[in-house]
Amino acid sequence: MIRRIYQSLPGPSPVRILAMTLIALLLLAVLLVFYEWLGTTLLDSGGSIG
Repeated sequence: MIRRIYQSLPGPSPVRILAMTLIALLLLAVLLVFYEWLGTTLLDSGGSIG
């Protein structure tokens, strides 16, 4: 699957590697934002400790 995505990107290999890196960083950022939203909306206990 990753190889298929890599081969579908335009340009030479260095450009493809840069594009795949940017895509991976973007997906990681979206995942972290989603986890932060999930933690603050659904999993927050209201600030009590213990």
